[in-house]
Amino acid sequence: MGKYNNEYESYYAKILQRQRTQNPYAAYGVQETHTSKREYSAGANNFNGINKNVILNRITQELIGVLCLTAFVIVCKTIATPQTTVAYKYAKDIINNNLDYNKYLDPKIVSYISNINFKDTTSLRDNLEDYIETFKSNVTGEKTLKEKSKESFVTPVKGKVDSELSAKQTDKSIVIDINENTEVIAPNEGTVKKVADEKDIGSYVIIDHGNGIETKCSGLKEVGVKEGEKVDKGQFLGKSQSIQSLSKACIIFSLSYMGENKDPKEYMTF
Repeated sequence: MGKYNNEYESYYAKILQRQRTQNPYAAYGVQETHTSKREYSAGANNFNGINKNVILNRITQELIGVLCLTAFVIVCKTIATPQTTVAYKYAKDIINNNLDYNKYLDPKIVSYISNINFKDTTSLRDNLEDYIETFKSNVTGEKTLKEKSKESFVTPVKGKVDSELSAKQTDKSIVIDINENTEVIAPNEGTVKKVADEKDIGSYVIIDHGNGIETKCSGLKEVGVKEGEKVDKGQFLGKSQSIQSLSKACIIFSLSYMGENKDPKEYMTF
């Protein structure tokens, strides 16, 4: 036993000696008095005058916060109510507005990140939403939200989508060419959320279809529904008219999910 104790004490002493020579306080930016250690701390622990550990700790804290918000967002998306919609939008705004690493990174790195479209938060968010939906589908065996909506939703009118005018819409709306006085129908069952007029366009109807999905039909006249009214799929909403700002008879159709404008063609078949 004495032999083993001596070997253990010798091994433990070597560990302590190694720890003392490796500056255990380097993680906190404290430099040793030895010249070689000061040079090592200045060269290895600092990047462009900023302590690397400070950067890593800050990024770690931010990523933990993002993971918590992501989990919260997933819950909000799973349980779609007016309250979770507001909470989701608030969490999304926090992520979009507060995650600014420009002040922590070298300008060359920021430029490189910009070139690979890392800062395209809309595209990134849409991709993450698709991944989440696919993951939920794989776990539950159910179809994704887009698959379900394509099966249950119908187009409000039968007409040709004007790709050129649709591309000019800032809210991802699509413009559908139709004859004047064409009947426009509800794309799915739901509750009429709002009926109002828009300058140079005419009346519009917003329908809440549940599960976080809302649709908006603009360019209507002779509206046949009221706010708060329950509507069935295919129910008459109004008639089309000539839209002065577009110089043609058409309707402008938009779709939003959890308060965010989406491309209707991803949720419906036109």
